[in-house]
Parts: sequence; structure tokens; C-alpha cells
Amino acid sequence: MRDRHSLISATCTLIFLLFAAIAGGCQTSRQFALSSRPPGATLKLDGVELGKTPMTQPIAFSSGQTRIVTASRVGFKDTPLRLTADSPLTQTIDLKPITRMVRVNVEPFPAIIKVDGIATSADPTAEWSKELEFSIDAAGNWSTHTITAERLGFQPAGGTVTGAETAPNLTLVLQPMEKDVSISSSPPDATVYWDGINKGKTPITLPREKFATDPQTNQWHFYRLKLLKPGYDPVEQQISWDEGQASYRFTLKPISKVVHILPTPANATIAIDGREVPNDADGGVTVTLPFPPDANGEAKKYAVHITRKTESSEWHPADLTIGWDDQKQDYPITLREVKTTLVDLIVPQIERPVDKWRIIPGAVRTLAAKDVAEPSARSQPARVYQPAAGTSIDSLAVSASQVVFSELIARDKTDLRAALKTISTDGTPGVRDVSDGKSLDLNPTFSTTGNEIYYSSDRSGGQDIWRLSTNGQGGFTQLTKEETLDLYPSADASNPTRLYYQGLVNNRSGEPRIYVKELGKDFRTELPDAGTQPRISRDNSNLMVCVKNQKTGNRDLQLYKVNEKQALAVNITNNPDSDDFDPAWSPGGRKIAFVSNRGLDEDRRSNFDIWVLDLDKPDQPVQITNNASWDDCPAWSDDGKSIYFRSNRGGAWAIWRIDLSTENQGGTP
Repeated sequence: MRDRHSLISATCTLIFLLFAAIAGGCQTSRQFALSSRPPGATLKLDGVELGKTPMTQPIAFSSGQTRIVTASRVGFKDTPLRLTADSPLTQTIDLKPITRMVRVNVEPFPAIIKVDGIATSADPTAEWSKELEFSIDAAGNWSTHTITAERLGFQPAGGTVTGAETAPNLTLVLQPMEKDVSISSSPPDATVYWDGINKGKTPITLPREKFATDPQTNQWHFYRLKLLKPGYDPVEQQISWDEGQASYRFTLKPISKVVHILPTPANATIAIDGREVPNDADGGVTVTLPFPPDANGEAKKYAVHITRKTESSEWHPADLTIGWDDQKQDYPITLREVKTTLVDLIVPQIERPVDKWRIIPGAVRTLAAKDVAEPSARSQPARVYQPAAGTSIDSLAVSASQVVFSELIARDKTDLRAALKTISTDGTPGVRDVSDGKSLDLNPTFSTTGNEIYYSSDRSGGQDIWRLSTNGQGGFTQLTKEETLDLYPSADASNPTRLYYQGLVNNRSGEPRIYVKELGKDFRTELPDAGTQPRISRDNSNLMVCVKNQKTGNRDLQLYKVNEKQALAVNITNNPDSDDFDPAWSPGGRKIAFVSNRGLDEDRRSNFDIWVLDLDKPDQPVQITNNASWDDCPAWSDDGKSIYFRSNRGGAWAIWRIDLSTENQGGTP
């Protein structure tokens, strides 16, 4: 039977080959062993399915013919194999996994994109795309790729893509790092400010605070942490990611400060809370004092007792109370010696020897108390500048940042010179020369903005009004050129258009006159009444002038309403028994500081002091200084809380400042 079947098979093969030869001419058939990696691929011969690998398959070839075997498997690309009659009989087809174009976008900032843990580039990028390979396992599941985006200061963002998607797209959104921030302090109950926002008191936990980095610099964002507790030093710290640190604990220190008590004269006996403290080299004491809070939360206060006595002199004891005082460190105090002294003052003396007025050196002998302090409980003055020996301060003015003054020096009996100088109002040491001292520069005053100085000068020959910039730029500008001796300029508003000043006409005798000049024009207007020291208010509504009483020779303050046509002058001080002069407007325009000898000192002597008059209550002036010395030339600080003035107290002429207390300020200036 077996032989019979073999005979039939051989016969069929022969017949097949015979028909093949007849049909295609001369053909060759070869037996190929076909396989694939991986196995199980479906094979097609010239589009006709043969079966799955591995398999053995006879393939016939006509002369020069090329046959195409294509291997197909789910998850892999169709792979062709070209065979000829001369090809090896054993063929293995390597299948390539299927690929998909994957596109990735990163928001809001570029980041390092990784595929299956491997970075796609060394630099951060906002988008990336590439053909990735995918496969299917035996269970028919597609392989996946894990894609992540990483950037310093942000949580990693990630996702997966699979070959089941024709064109996988993935958007990765970066989120800032987050952590709970726990803040505690010893002692507790400190107020926590987080970027300036009150978050409550310690201990406290701020949940899920976000931290990220700056996209330009990669620097970590930080929060400003501040802890405040009365009686303790503030704690300030920047809190950032800090490698994930979550707990922050702070130990609060009681507030303390270095206190420098400097009496004048120096080398006094100083006791703090009854304990005597040795003197420093400068004759004061320096000590570090803590200020722990009491049961009511109030900082401790120290009682300071100061005494001084020598073989020849004795000073009144002085007492200080030193509290926290907004961290104030310097406590200068002047001990009052009950003595007076004579002090000479160089003054500009106006004379008219022929038909032209001129200014020559003059001298006035004044009485001064050696004690510079005020006898009452009012604010004590502070000396801000003292000129060198042989010179004198003439007059002064104040802006927000500077004090300008004229410093006189007499070269001989007829040659008087004065230079304009400035010092800082914030206490910064140093004196700046505004003019060179080669001419006679007097009566400086600031514009409202403080950017310009108006003054009287003989730099062009006559005594005229000039203007210069406080920054030294722009040079000197002459504003008046009339045949008058011009003094005491006062300009209106922040953009001056009018100039008020005092003038003496050269070709006639008599009292000084008040003139108004439109800046940039050649003409001027004369006020109907004689007067001196004109001062225009900041709002340009009122002009204050000193008017001499012809019977007593004393001066009064006279007010003009300059914005009212044909307005009559009003005598504000109206006190013929006292000499009232040197008016100075307060910043708000409600008050006038002036000089008057209407008051009496401790020894019942009449001397010049600083007074303040409220225009709403002109009959109730308030005495600001009451030292047994000569105080004049008042000038308000820009905030209206202090008055600068010239004084001979202490036995030497200098510029002083006194802070206005509640009792002598009388409300808003």
C-alpha cells in the first residue's frame, strides 16, 4: 500500500512539473525553510497566503524570476523578503516593531523630557516629538512608554502612551513643589507675617505652601517670614524649598540696645536705676540695656540721674527715663549751669554815607546763658551746626533735606563777606559750600520744592536778588537789577512766578519798602506800606511783613491777603511794647513762627525767644523757647514738627533745632 501511495505522489509531482514546464517554460522549484523573529508571522508568497512561521515551502522560479515573501504579525511592520532561485534555502525574517509618532507638550515652562527614564535632550524644552516603537504581547496587549517632564522647583509630571493610539499626544503640566510649613517660637504667641500677611500666632502650620523656581534664573522662590512679639527682637528669615524642610523653630531674644548717654558738659556722674556707670573716653556712658516686657507686655524703663559738680561750678541735676523709644540709642542731655556770658555777633550793618546804601560789618554784644537747655519740661533743642571761630551765622532756611545759611566773616571795618552753606537735616555730618564767600551772600531761602535757593548778593556790584540750584547746576541767575539795596527774597509756590523782597532806594532815605516782581519781566510793584522781611505763604494767599512802630521803634507782623484786590493790611501781633520780627510760615500755612522779646527768662530779663502764632488765634501766641539767651531766625522743618533757629545759648552762636511738643505745637501746623 505504501509503495502504491509513493508511486501516486511521484506521479503527481511529475505531472505538476510537466504542466509547470508546459505553462511557464523551463522552471526550477526549490524547497525553502522559512522562519521569523519572533515566530508566528503569517507568510504570503506574491500576495498568496502560505501559513505561519516556521514552515518549509517549495517555491518555483522561472528563469530570472524574483519571488516576494511577505511576513506579517500584529504589532510589527510587514516585512518583505526577496527570493530568487539562487537564494539560500534557509531564510529568517527579522520583524520590526510597529512605530507611532508621539508628540509631547510641557506647560507652563520648558522641562527635561524623559522617555522610559532616558532624557531626550540635555536642555529643557517645551515640546518634543519622535517615532517610538510599540509591540503586542502574547495576550494581545500593546506595549507602553512612560514619558515624564522634570524641572527644578516643580513636581515631576508624567504619563504613558500606547501603540493602540494611531498618533499619541501627551500634555504634561508642571505643578510647583508643595509642603506644609510648621512655625513655632519660644516663647510662643509671636505674630507670624508670611510675605507681609498676618497668618496668626505661633505655633502655626501653613498647609500646602507652593514653592517653585524662577524660569529665567532657576532660583527658588522664597517667602519673607517675620515674627513679631512685643518686647522681643523681630525675627526675619527667607523660607524656600530648603530641600523639603517642613519645621521651623525660632528662639526669640528680648529686645536690647546700646545706649549712649552724653551729657554736656561731659564727665558727669551718671547713675542708671541707682547704679553708677563709669564714664567713657568722651565723657558720657555707653551701656547695653535689655528691655524685657513686663506682665502687661510693656518694655522695661530705666531711670537715669545725672549730676555734675566741680570746685568752681555746679550744674542742675538732670533726669532721664530711657525706654525702648523706637530703638533710640543716643541720649544727649545738656546740664544747665546758672550763668550767663557775653557773646559778640557779626551783623550786616546798613548805612548810607552819601546817596547809596551799603552794607558794612557791624557787631552786637549779646547776652547768652551758658546753659543751653530750656528751663521748662518742653522739648530740648539740639545744636546742629556751629561755625568756626571768627565767623557768624546771619540767617537760615530749611527744606526737606537741607538747612541753608549765610556765614559771615569781616575782613576789616568796611569789608564784609558771606558764603552760603548747607547741612543735612537727617544728621549726616559735613558742610557743603554753595557759594565761594568772595561776595556778600545774605538771606537765603528755599523754593517750595527745595530745588532752588533765593538770596541777596553783591556779586554783580549792587546788592540784588539772585537764584541758584541746590544741586550746583545751572549757575547763578540775577533776578533784580534796580537801583536799590535788595534783601530778604521770598518766592511764591513750587513754580515761582512772583518774587517778594525788601528794598532800600539808593537816592532817597527812609524805611525799606516791599516790592513784588514778576519773574522774567522788567517791572516791579511797590506795596503801599513800608516794611521789612516779606514772607509769602506756600499757597500764595498771604504775605507777612514786618512793620515798624514809629513811636516805639518796635516791629509788628502785618498780614496782606495778596489774592484779594485792594485788601487792607492786618496787624497780627499788634503789640507796640515788644519787638516782633523774623516771621516764618509753617508748612501748612496756618501758623507763623517769629521772634519776640515779650517774654521773660528765669531771671526776669527780657530777651529774644521763638514764638508761634496761630492765625485763627492771633492773640494767643505760644512761646517755644525760654532760655536766657538770644534766639532768632526761626525756620520750620518740612514736616512742621521742628523749628530750626539761630541762638547764642551756651556762649557761642550756632544753628539749633527744637522739636515741637504737644503743649507748644498746638495742633496741625
